[in-house]
Amino acid sequence: MREIVRPSLHFTPQKGWINDPNGLVFFKGQYHIFYQYNPYHDSWDSMHWGHAVSRDLIHWDELEPALVPDMPYDNDKNGGCFSGSVVVQDNQLFLFYTGRTEDETGIFETQNLAVSKDGRHFVKIEENPLINEVPEKGGRDFRDPKVFFAQGKWRMICGGSTGRIEHPESRGRIYLFSSTDLYHWTYSGILYEAEPGEGRMFECPDAFCLDDVWFLTASPMYEKDSATTLYLSGQVDFDKCEFHKKISGTLDLGTHYYAAQTYPVLNGEIRSVAWLGGWLWMPWIRDFGPKEGYRGILDVSRVWYLDDNRRLCAKVADKVKDEMKLFRRTLEKHWTGENIPPQSQPVMVELKGKLPGDGELLCIDLYDTDRHTVTICFDYSKKEMTVNYNRADTASRYGIRTVSCEMMEKETDIDILIDGNTFTLLWEHGLYRYTGKLYPQGNIGVDIKYRAKRHYDITSLGEILIDFTGKKESERQTLSYTQNPGGAPANVVVAAQRLGAQTAFIGKVGEDFLGDFLKETLDKCGVSTEGLISDADYFTTLAFVKLADNGERNFAFARKPGADIRLKAEEVRKDIICQSRIFHVGSLSLTDELSRNAEFIALKAAKNNGIIISYDPNYRASLWDSQEEACKWMRSILEYADIVKVSEEEIELLTGYTDVRKAAESITEYGAKIVLITLGEKGSFVYLQDQQEAYVSGYSSKVVDTTGAGDSFMGGFLYKICESGKRIEEYSLQEMIECVRFGNAMASLCVEREGAIPAMPVMEEVIKRINS
Repeated sequence: MREIVRPSLHFTPQKGWINDPNGLVFFKGQYHIFYQYNPYHDSWDSMHWGHAVSRDLIHWDELEPALVPDMPYDNDKNGGCFSGSVVVQDNQLFLFYTGRTEDETGIFETQNLAVSKDGRHFVKIEENPLINEVPEKGGRDFRDPKVFFAQGKWRMICGGSTGRIEHPESRGRIYLFSSTDLYHWTYSGILYEAEPGEGRMFECPDAFCLDDVWFLTASPMYEKDSATTLYLSGQVDFDKCEFHKKISGTLDLGTHYYAAQTYPVLNGEIRSVAWLGGWLWMPWIRDFGPKEGYRGILDVSRVWYLDDNRRLCAKVADKVKDEMKLFRRTLEKHWTGENIPPQSQPVMVELKGKLPGDGELLCIDLYDTDRHTVTICFDYSKKEMTVNYNRADTASRYGIRTVSCEMMEKETDIDILIDGNTFTLLWEHGLYRYTGKLYPQGNIGVDIKYRAKRHYDITSLGEILIDFTGKKESERQTLSYTQNPGGAPANVVVAAQRLGAQTAFIGKVGEDFLGDFLKETLDKCGVSTEGLISDADYFTTLAFVKLADNGERNFAFARKPGADIRLKAEEVRKDIICQSRIFHVGSLSLTDELSRNAEFIALKAAKNNGIIISYDPNYRASLWDSQEEACKWMRSILEYADIVKVSEEEIELLTGYTDVRKAAESITEYGAKIVLITLGEKGSFVYLQDQQEAYVSGYSSKVVDTTGAGDSFMGGFLYKICESGKRIEEYSLQEMIECVRFGNAMASLCVEREGAIPAMPVMEEVIKRINS
């Protein structure tokens, strides 16, 4: 695996683990930043305070840790010197922090102080702990003191809760203390207690003022639908410990923006520092990413201000912007988009103009050298932005996140910042912010274009059934059968979904335990089953598959009739088809009049709405009354199809030719733009409507079962078509060869396992096979 590109404008440690920021101050001619730090390895435990200095808030030099857990109130492997803040007073640095320890009787969190005269050596005062009891009989979590001067006194706010954070009824709290000398603190009361849904416990609280409007912020814990960093605006009377909330929101809508803290820096501007990370209790965080020798990133680039409507907005600090390669583009009605290849330096893309209206989206693909892609789409008519992580690198597949946001009617502005493996979007003059972290291979490129609205990349219609795959038992020479989900159209969408596409399936199963099993299989794979119908009058279709020693198959079907051919025209979800980029069908639904009518209704809906139609005949002799009947109906689909995939064994039946070139050419005469002929272990042949052609070699495999080979090829090929966003007429032959090569790699992996759906590979396996 190649090394993840390290950010250059965000702060990262040379080694070890970092998380929450703990202070940013200007002292003795330098900016000092402090943060939660484990210098020994790249995982969380035994928290120290890391320390780095800078003259420009961009280039940092790491120093020795400022705080080390070495006192009875902070020396614990499962605790240490937890988060806090720093202030400058009397030409000294005052470091306020939480000491955390635990033993068999419980967890103990106290507030403590260390002082430095030179910014290099820090002494914990003998009077520690300054505050050693949780106020108001609150929960045991009591931490992260933020100290600031306001309304004539020093103020300290600490995060807490009403009860144990494991309990859903617990609510976050912000406690207030006051002092005149920074050493002696008086408890003032609860400045704010969370409303339902705002969080069970508040970590890393903060307070800052912009134009006489006060903002309280905190990172809520264990509230799965809450913001990573919450803000509350209103008026505060600190002496009375009163906060009058007017508005609440989030500092960032993204997946990675936690524990934000603000500090006045140049000319009094409010700069924030945040950890670009998250905890395992967050539903989108599965782990802390690949081991890179270090883990943790701090964002020090954001400046906060109020717009003309006194709403909280953010912008990129001017000095940070000066360090980035700038691309400015204007959004216009017939703009064809632009691709900005991966750059070796941080990038800022400024987009200004009017978003497309109904029927179109502004889409931004962030991609790496292996074509892992995060797709961001702005939908003006719905007033929302979506971020689709399904095609991202494995560690960053957080699903699809949707954010509501008002868009300017006349003109909008969107800033995209790329720095190493981080990205940030600011839009509507920074009224909305979204920050994410990825683990790309190489630098990140940006591809911007308008796209027609499509809810699904690929929808397929046809059979879904149970494949009972037979195996010889060596001692008795009898066959035992293994139950696997299958059916060519279903296999295709599962193959594409495994790679990160958004897919749907339309068909019918019996209202029985086998039908339930098939629906559950598609649901688990992420394929939409809105169009899958359960019918109590028919059994789920069964196929019995006998494997030869070389992995080839013989089929016998229990389908007289099976549920799959009882799909009616009026049951076809044409709305799903019309929301898809590609509509894929086979020929087995043509074996019965009822399902045949349903398939033709679906094809006409797709054709009339400009959907790309993909077709794989997938001939099964035993399901047809005669070969002539099969040829008649299989050929009837060709006039609808834009992409036709056929196996080498089927070309003579479908076209009358045994020569692949002549067969492919005859298929294009029906109107197909792309013809794919699979050649087994030899690879594939691709033929384009303009008579360009190529043989694309396959990959060697240890064949176990060929049941899903053609379907995995097709799923991979169609995925690549969707990934580019191009119209299929725009592909060069070389680009088409790459799509076919990808499909070949998919098939070569699939045949090395038993079954069809269970054998479908994931993106990393395909890339590894291609690069091998």
